[in-house]
Amino acid sequence: MGTIINTIKSPRGRTDGSSVPAGDIGEVIESIVNSVATSTAGYTTVCSVNLTPGRWLITGSVVSNTGGLGGLTLTEIGVSTATNAAVGFNSAINAGESTMTGRHTIVLQSHYIDLSSSTTRYLVVKPTGVSTTSHGRLMAIRIA
Repeated sequence: MGTIINTIKSPRGRTDGSSVPAGDIGEVIESIVNSVATSTAGYTTVCSVNLTPGRWLITGSVVSNTGGLGGLTLTEIGVSTATNAAVGFNSAINAGESTMTGRHTIVLQSHYIDLSSSTTRYLVVKPTGVSTTSHGRLMAIRIA
């Protein structure tokens, strides 16, 4: 019986500080937006990313500011397939108190999505109790 030699090499990471080319594993697409007015009337898109076919690890975060007003009882954020809506939703909820004022941060747990065609994903926010100003970050990393 002969010796089996594995000649497959795993891809190497970049060590020169440069970005990974589009379409390669490790590609990062990110959107950061400041000061979007969000209303208790429904979901508001804070930012979005355009993704090409592949498997993506996606996460987001929102910092909401009540502007000193009390009454914020709940804030829901999520990644949606439609703007200003909760469609194909992966969400996180932050429950506050009726006297909650100032800033608070919600981080969406990372999840992966498989895409067979190019699409846009939207980071949406819905406060309950009082409208807020939100700052958002949506990031996707190509993992396959």
